[in-house]
Amino acid sequence: MPVLALSALVGLVLLVRSGASTGIVYSIDESYFVAAGRRLSWGYADQPPLTPLLAHLMDSAFPGSSVGLRLPATLLTAAGVAIAALIARELGGGRRAQMIAAARYALAMLPWGQILYPATLDVFFWTLLSWLLVRWVRLHGQGQRNDGLLLAAGVATALSLQTKYLIPALWAVLALSILAVGPRQMLLRPALWVGGALAALSAAPGLLWQSRHGWPQIEVSEVISAQGKTDILGALSAAGLPAGVLLLGYGLWQLVRSPQLRAYRFFGWTVIGLLVVFVIAGGRDYYALGIYPVCFAAGAVELERRCSARWRGWLIIWPVIAVSAVAVALDLLPGSPAESDSRQQADRVAMAYRSLPLDTREEVAVLTETYTQAGYLERFGPQRGMPTTVYSPNRGFWYFGAPPEPLQAVLYVSGNEPARLENLRRHFSQAKQLVAGEENSGVGSVWLLERRRAPWAEIWPEVYYL
Repeated sequence: MPVLALSALVGLVLLVRSGASTGIVYSIDESYFVAAGRRLSWGYADQPPLTPLLAHLMDSAFPGSSVGLRLPATLLTAAGVAIAALIARELGGGRRAQMIAAARYALAMLPWGQILYPATLDVFFWTLLSWLLVRWVRLHGQGQRNDGLLLAAGVATALSLQTKYLIPALWAVLALSILAVGPRQMLLRPALWVGGALAALSAAPGLLWQSRHGWPQIEVSEVISAQGKTDILGALSAAGLPAGVLLLGYGLWQLVRSPQLRAYRFFGWTVIGLLVVFVIAGGRDYYALGIYPVCFAAGAVELERRCSARWRGWLIIWPVIAVSAVAVALDLLPGSPAESDSRQQADRVAMAYRSLPLDTREEVAVLTETYTQAGYLERFGPQRGMPTTVYSPNRGFWYFGAPPEPLQAVLYVSGNEPARLENLRRHFSQAKQLVAGEENSGVGSVWLLERRRAPWAEIWPEVYYL
């Protein structure tokens, strides 16, 4: 009951947080996900289809509602709290251990659960997969066969593959760890391979899309990696300071050395292997976050074993968790940098659009420097009298296509790269600045470009950039 109460509380906090800001506020990428969802596809330049699909479904069911848009993230984050407790239970933990694991998961995921983001969904699928494997190992050790858990693990993998393409790295390291320290019987079970085949089959449409478009996901990943690579300290800090890192480290240590957790040792080496892989590959801090709940659970179980007879130990543990809770609460306050209200940006662009003569508006396409600007303008522009479709040569938006050929002019919203404006301007005979850029406004200058010199089919490949 305490774990279920905590799970419900997490869901309530996220619901309140989703609607805490005045008006309608989307995070930097959520508007893009909604725009991508309106152009449903088996694949996108920067991600598999699940997040855009959910964004489209939620925006259709709850038009314009940030609370509705984030409902999948809210529900999965709350469910993940309970699953983290179930992992501790499978490892032999009692109520205290389950509560510690659940609390630590909640604190690590609350900042992510407040937005609809691929990583938010993916961490849940990894956590679910971990519970299925831990449960299979426990039942196998007791002489029971429940290979349906391995088949379910394939389903969890399939869902993860529709969110991000990180889980093959998890399975590769898992397989090596199982071969090294057991239980090797898992790799021989037909249900595991059937589940793997289902997962591969589910990923096939997205991979075909990537192949037909020149594997843009690889190029985007390289750019993202160059923007911010992780190191070991950064990856560990994703678990949350201070309690998350302490419990993560303690649980990892116990997974690789505790006799009571010997059957689950492969998870400890999997965590170590994944951290090495992501650091070498230049991944982000949060890439390994989905495997951390097993460490939280293992650490909580060992703490319960060692502190059950010494109440003073619990007086140390809970204050550390409380400090972490305060840090998370500060991050959840309205006005967090994780969100940005761009309605003012849309106001400035709409003002420029309305200043155009009616005959010019009929032949102008709204085009932005960045994909985030395009997402915001598609979200907030139509209610301000602007076109419902916005174009951008940036990242995934470029793959949505160029403006229609009859549109001879462009209302261009610049950002922070003047060279990109100049690259576009050379394809037009006339250029006029309608709105000057304002420092720290989030939107640069707004330009009217007229008398296009070449077809869009020729221009579009030349203006693409990541």
